[in-house]
Amino acid sequence: MPMLHGISMNTGGGATKIKNVGKGGILYVKNRMPLMPPLFRLIQSVSQEEWQNMYQNFNCGVGIDVVGEDSPRFDAAMKRAAFLCNLDLYRLGHCEKFSRKRKDNVVRISSSYGEWQY
Repeated sequence: MPMLHGISMNTGGGATKIKNVGKGGILYVKNRMPLMPPLFRLIQSVSQEEWQNMYQNFNCGVGIDVVGEDSPRFDAAMKRAAFLCNLDLYRLGHCEKFSRKRKDNVVRISSSYGEWQY
């Protein structure tokens, strides 16, 4: 099995866009969301949009989600790629099988603004 399992480009979509990667009821747990950049906090403040909708409609500072093998080798490859591209790298959470009865994927986000499931 390859180390890289999937990539989701979140620009032009929300932090929940990763649920389109993979099949068969995968639960994407994002329990270590980084602090939102000031721009997104400003949008929320001016619009009074619910935080749950902010994460569903905006990437909130996480431009790309990469899903891969839980191994030191994959971690090292991700750190090297982030360094070479001058990007911040965050381990946001993990993936797990959700339910054999579900065919759709689910994203659970836990942030300093609340917790939601999409």
